[in-house]
Amino acid sequence: MKNKIISLAIMTASLFTMTGCLDMEPVSSITDKNMWESEGQFTSFVYGVHSRLRENSFNMFVLGELRSDIYNPSTGWTGESNKVEEITSNILSQERPGLSNFAGLYSNINQINLFISKAADTNLLKEADKAYYLGQMYGLRAFYYFHLLRSWGDVVWPGQPSTGFEIGKLDKAASPAAEIMEKIKADIQSSEDSFGTDYSFRESRTFWSKAATLMLKAEVYLWSGRRMGGGSADATVAQNALIDIQSHISRETLDLMPNYTDVFAYDDKGNKEIIFTIHNKQNETDLFGGSWRNNLVPQRATLSLYYDKETDGQFELNFNGNMYYPVRNELYDKFDNLDTRKQGTLKAVFTMDAPHDYVGCFPYKYRGTTPSGASERLFADDFPVYRYADLLLMLAEAKSLTGGDPTAEINLIRARAYKANYDVATMGYSQPTIYNYHKRNKRYIREAIKFDLLQDDPYKGERLVRGKHSVRKYLTVDELEKVKNARIPTETICRVRDLFIFQAYTGIAYADLAKFDFKHELQKRGDKYVILDARVKTDENYFIVLLSPAMEILKKYNFVLPKITNQQYNLRLKIVADYAGLDRNLTVHMSRHTFATMCLNYGVKIENVSKMLGHTNVRTTQEYAKVLNTEVEKEFEMLERILS
Repeated sequence: MKNKIISLAIMTASLFTMTGCLDMEPVSSITDKNMWESEGQFTSFVYGVHSRLRENSFNMFVLGELRSDIYNPSTGWTGESNKVEEITSNILSQERPGLSNFAGLYSNINQINLFISKAADTNLLKEADKAYYLGQMYGLRAFYYFHLLRSWGDVVWPGQPSTGFEIGKLDKAASPAAEIMEKIKADIQSSEDSFGTDYSFRESRTFWSKAATLMLKAEVYLWSGRRMGGGSADATVAQNALIDIQSHISRETLDLMPNYTDVFAYDDKGNKEIIFTIHNKQNETDLFGGSWRNNLVPQRATLSLYYDKETDGQFELNFNGNMYYPVRNELYDKFDNLDTRKQGTLKAVFTMDAPHDYVGCFPYKYRGTTPSGASERLFADDFPVYRYADLLLMLAEAKSLTGGDPTAEINLIRARAYKANYDVATMGYSQPTIYNYHKRNKRYIREAIKFDLLQDDPYKGERLVRGKHSVRKYLTVDELEKVKNARIPTETICRVRDLFIFQAYTGIAYADLAKFDFKHELQKRGDKYVILDARVKTDENYFIVLLSPAMEILKKYNFVLPKITNQQYNLRLKIVADYAGLDRNLTVHMSRHTFATMCLNYGVKIENVSKMLGHTNVRTTQEYAKVLNTEVEKEFEMLERILS
């Protein structure tokens, strides 16, 4: 290759784009000939690649969120013109790509190709660092191409990298979308292989990581599953990628933040919900290189005309920008008022005069900060690409596509959104709940028609279909004994096993287990201890007499059972199953199902089982009876013992 100046990734400013800095000797000019001569130069190039991703982050926004249905393709409430109508209207073509720097994506890909070619044979890097850097490069290349594929389908896959790359050199035919997708998946696999067992986050999560690659893998395979014929097989790959993250990174390191707005807090960048983020910093760069302010923030003069209900007066007038991409006015009303994401995501605007009518809204997720002595707000917020909430929602989607139950993941998101106002009975996700909602609603509508409050019945001619319950999986007595007697060397896993056994001999639900104070609320009846409480889920009373195996566990922990999140509980139960020699997955729900089927199997009346489980209707309990596969002769043997 010709000895040309490398200017795309190795600028002096790029050495300071992340949270750390490099100890390097200054070089007057960096060329391909003298560039790849030290470990520090390779490392600086990695910083430069991430810096160029930041420079193109607005393109990522344009090709992603801006093409959703939340932005108004015409003039918004501010009266400013819509800058790029073809984007918000989802009109992309060869003549109107909608991007001012379409070439930048390919320039960045070229830089990545250049690094991969140079790092492959170098002995200047420690093997661990080389592997981590290559994991980043393959992952980022797949990330770029996934954006290109989703936007234009057939795109060019360049050949050998050039130190003097020009967009005009892409003078080759575009590859079919299916071929590009296979290359993306191959890059994802190369990234995984390079990272190996290293799940660490670097530079406050502003560096690409294995977790970021696995998030991209899930997103890619969900896309190909839905849009390119991959179906449930691709959805399964996506699901396994997300579970991989959960299994190898603890909830102390990666989890939902307690408050939604804290995720985007200016003074808490790189918090534990973040998986990968694009970093911005005061005196370095603003969000999207200033394009956030210049496209999505109202002008000071415009805001001065309107009323802010939150302050009961005029808006802070340091929100000064241009609003060329207006948010749809109706979006604000689509949020439930009890949902904390409403105020955390959008800022409502009202008329100055009473009664202060709603006019519109603008994005408020990235609200920046006002530096001391400044009159104008600084928008140097980080831009999260992947976070733990995305993981949960993608996992819910994958489960839904593979016939699984997405309830747990969806309800974690909803519980965080509604906080103290969260009511699982009315806000929680479940298919039977949807059926019951319409069943109740149908009755109310008929009452309204009866009293001439409504004329038409929207349910007329419609037949409500009850959602199908999944098969109740449970352990046999022999399998339960294997779990009970398994030799488990790890104390943490041992505690999980004990919790499972306790639930299997009580039938208590996980939420009720976590809530109940066994030390102070347990009641003694004769020589037995009983639990008498109301269920968290339904507020229905339940009654449990503690059997000997359950009492043994309570005494072991001095009546204070270990606490663990539902997610970690389920993840570690997989390890328990391995120690017990069971060729099947264990879940929290399986313990409750085991108790129910065991009771019915040994002749406990279904009404009593229903009372123990706290079911609102005995029909729910009957679902357990359907899965029983007990041989008839065993029933007669039990009857023989009773009568003899």
